[in-house]
Amino acid sequence: MHISRRHFSHEFNSFLIEAQKKWLERTIHSLNSMCQELKLPLDPARPAKMVELIIESWDELSTLFKAVRPVKPIFGPKDFLNALQALQHPNKNGHDDPLFKSSLSNLPLPTKDLSALRQKYASLNLTCMQNGVDDQSSVGNFCNALRELHSLKVLQHRSSQHARVFLQNGCPLGFRSRIWALCLNINVTRSDRAYYSQLKQNVAETDLVVDQLIHKEMQLIVGNDEMYFVFCDYIYKVLLPFLRDPKVMEVFASYPGTVLKASRRKNIDSVIYPPSGVIPFHGFSMYVSPLCYLYDDPVQLYIVFRQMYMNYFHRLHIISDDPEGILSLCILFERILQDKEPELVMHLTCVGAPPYVLYALFKTFDTA
Repeated sequence: MHISRRHFSHEFNSFLIEAQKKWLERTIHSLNSMCQELKLPLDPARPAKMVELIIESWDELSTLFKAVRPVKPIFGPKDFLNALQALQHPNKNGHDDPLFKSSLSNLPLPTKDLSALRQKYASLNLTCMQNGVDDQSSVGNFCNALRELHSLKVLQHRSSQHARVFLQNGCPLGFRSRIWALCLNINVTRSDRAYYSQLKQNVAETDLVVDQLIHKEMQLIVGNDEMYFVFCDYIYKVLLPFLRDPKVMEVFASYPGTVLKASRRKNIDSVIYPPSGVIPFHGFSMYVSPLCYLYDDPVQLYIVFRQMYMNYFHRLHIISDDPEGILSLCILFERILQDKEPELVMHLTCVGAPPYVLYALFKTFDTA
């Protein structure tokens, strides 16, 4: 029977939606199991004294959350990679080629070839000067001075589109915070500050079990990182409110099967949890850590991070046909590797090593 390309695309999209639902079910099951095993409620109210203490100590939250309960990460990059590896081509049974059966690159998702990528990212050509890369070259100081003048013009123009084009060749360090905010259409208002204050109050009043995952991150990852340990308190002031922010849920409206629900009691009373719809995974704090170098205002830091997550970061942990999502990125990586290093690909396939170095790619996303 002939299956049209359009029908096949619809069928494959349904297949991906089902895969995302299964991944979500696994995540929620792990969360509920952890709560039951450790006898931790999902969102208990904090004692009045603790509420007052959190408000008073908001600038030094790391001193309040030193005692970490024995929780384990719900999942990490390698767990999600394994879930992607488990995806199989719908027609895999009709092929004997081991590469076809084991490789993500044979999933029917379109990606750009190298020629199209070079055209799309022409501004990254080696012939183009890049702030942050070519600063030490013989003409680096001169070009940096010109870029600083250009930065001032971009800020004066107040156009997010102009800012986006300008950022394609990097940005002088002293202008990054303002131009990034302009690119994201962010201008922190009184309303934003009032909204953040309400999230802060929610943090003080309610103890989410996923807060424990953040506490663990602070101790094991951020606290032991020589680049970011000094920002522990800032990261707390971003991630704890973020988990409680229902506005984040808006980004999942276009992704079927991404609504997170957990049970307060066994088999009943399922609720969207946490309010943001995001369960922090191992390494989640690394999304916000680099931004701490740019923003000393916690409200602006929060708004910038939230917008970056809603625009970009969420694509890295959802199974979908999004051309900028993690699955498409992995497929693109494999196809480029097959095109440029076919002998290496064949060797790795023969020794049972596919999907090659995708794990290294995931570690890059985890720590970028």
